[in-house]
Amino acid sequence: MILQLQMNNARFHYMFTSFDVEAFDLEDFKYNQVNMTAFRIVDGDNIKVKNVLQEMENLPEIGYKILNRTQLILTQPALMYDSVYAFAKGLQKALQEGPELKLSNLSCEEELPWNSGSTLLNYISTTKFRGLTGPVSFAESKRTNFKLDLLKLKDEKMT
Repeated sequence: MILQLQMNNARFHYMFTSFDVEAFDLEDFKYNQVNMTAFRIVDGDNIKVKNVLQEMENLPEIGYKILNRTQLILTQPALMYDSVYAFAKGLQKALQEGPELKLSNLSCEEELPWNSGSTLLNYISTTKFRGLTGPVSFAESKRTNFKLDLLKLKDEKMT
């Protein structure tokens, strides 16, 4: 639509709300000095991110599906990766340090909470690590101190 309305020149400024703008095809905007601004949470230039993505590419059958054609991981699977990693680290810490987690059968029909759930949540909340989406830490069961990179379209690429 931007192209049809001829709104792809230096007089226009676009702010992207998607964290995945680097995966978009911006070919029609690169050379017209369009002002584009966006944010990203996954730093594809980070060596740890590159290493994890290299490992993912080598996974049989699904590796190539995780990464898009630009060889970047999209935000949603990166956040899922970090979420599962936080859960695993919290569970490992709970099993090593804490009281024994009591497993019990749960039913979808009955609304009974799992008594060890809050204990596990507390251990997950104490995990800190560097994930695909940057530093991961929690306060009051919410993620804190995350980093967003500000991107602008310059010299024919987002930087």
